[in-house]
Amino acid sequence: MAKASAAKRQIHEAAAAQVREGGQDHADRATTIEGAGTGQEVRSDSSSALQKEAQDRRAIEQTTRENSAVKSEVEGESAPSRKSTRESAEEAQEVKRVLDPALTGSDPSSKTPPQLPTEVCERIIDWLWEYTWMLWRCALVCKAWTPRCRYQMQRNVTLYNRSHVQGHARRARAQLHLLQQARSVSVWGEGERAPIPHLGTFAMMAAAKLPLMWRLDILDAIWKLRDFHPLIFVHLSAFSSVTTLRLYDVTFPKVREFGRLVCALPSLVRLKCYNMLFTSTAPCASLAITHCPPSVRLTDLVISSFEETSSSVEANIALIGHLCAVGVVTDLQRFEFSAWASSDSEYLEAFRESLYELFKQCSWSLHNVEFSLSLRRGKDNQTDAISDTIASVLDLMHCDSLETVALEATNFEEIGYSWMFHILESNVSKKLCEVSIVMNEPEYNEDADENLQRTVSALRKDMCSQLDELFSNKDYEKLHHVDFMFKTHPDQIIPDATRWSTLLKAGMQKLDERGVLRTHVDVLLDLWDEDAL
Repeated sequence: MAKASAAKRQIHEAAAAQVREGGQDHADRATTIEGAGTGQEVRSDSSSALQKEAQDRRAIEQTTRENSAVKSEVEGESAPSRKSTRESAEEAQEVKRVLDPALTGSDPSSKTPPQLPTEVCERIIDWLWEYTWMLWRCALVCKAWTPRCRYQMQRNVTLYNRSHVQGHARRARAQLHLLQQARSVSVWGEGERAPIPHLGTFAMMAAAKLPLMWRLDILDAIWKLRDFHPLIFVHLSAFSSVTTLRLYDVTFPKVREFGRLVCALPSLVRLKCYNMLFTSTAPCASLAITHCPPSVRLTDLVISSFEETSSSVEANIALIGHLCAVGVVTDLQRFEFSAWASSDSEYLEAFRESLYELFKQCSWSLHNVEFSLSLRRGKDNQTDAISDTIASVLDLMHCDSLETVALEATNFEEIGYSWMFHILESNVSKKLCEVSIVMNEPEYNEDADENLQRTVSALRKDMCSQLDELFSNKDYEKLHHVDFMFKTHPDQIIPDATRWSTLLKAGMQKLDERGVLRTHVDVLLDLWDEDAL
């Protein structure tokens, strides 16, 4: 018994000695470990340290076995009891933990970084639900993330060809719950504006089988009539749960096919069109062929084009004109429009009639508008002409029910922002609650301080004092939020948010005292990636 007690005491002394020394700096001096009576010194040299620690472990394990054997002999047992064996194993693991430099943190490079709780990671995964390519990457990180990623990917169905459609159909027959999980379907062309015959296959095979699907996306596609069944629009009308249609880089042969697609979805209320093109922009001879049911009434409309070409401008004009002619925008509540303002104002001027008709039809229902304009720099930029054109084309005089107005500008530091004030001045809605002014960091200068100073100087010259006086009028008593945002990107130098706030508040003291003026610098984290495709 005395021999066992001495051995056990010796083990604990070795562990205690190492724990006391674990908080000291192992890089500056050698470490002495007393383990199982070896009394050998372990130097800071990594190779000798490993050899000594291995000897110490073998000595400790030998002492532990002797401890168990002596205890068994004293108690008259032929083999160690289950309790003593478990205690010995626990003691050996404790000593191993103490002696292992990777676990004690003696080597800084061996420390594992702090980890977020799995629940927090799952919340982030939920936020990325529509980025299928990102979910694929997250699923490969660790097994703990895989179930959540798989769940979200099953909610967002992505189809690139007919084999994908057939594969999803087979999985759905084997696992019926997949039909209930689908919330969004994305149909891609296999290339830049490529044919999408698999949309017709999907419409026939999945009609009325996805009861919770609320969004349909069509991307990088060209609509060719010969690729679809003559009853394609009848098949699409079976998707009665779809409320959102998003079109990215899609080319239609005529505006009529676009109108029939919109009107084929009976519950559609949100339409988003990005970089739309038409082979022919001629208006329809007869709108009766669109078979527009009375239930189609858009509440949200987004029209955006990233290309400053005559074809894209003509397409957007034809698109707006057709929607107005069909009568699906009379209940519009939110309208977002982005375009390029060229040096000669030619492209923006072309939208005058179509936008005027749109605002007139939805004047009583329109609550939110967002205008995003980018100026292409030119040597012959005519400041007054461009500002007057923008203000007159985007005139909100007929919109009496507006509650929020957002204006975003890029590269207007030289032209100025008087057009923003004229747009806001033209609207006298007493329901106006929020105004958002967004300044994108100029693309032609990498000096953050200079960009900030130039932007503020232009704002204070053209808008700050005028806006401060305008919104102090009693007609804007409901106004509770005037936000000035300076938007930048992570790969650009981020300006000082405090300086941005101080400079603006000095020019709008009435709004600041009223407590409605807000300023902030926003860093845009774009998740789009070239490898996504």
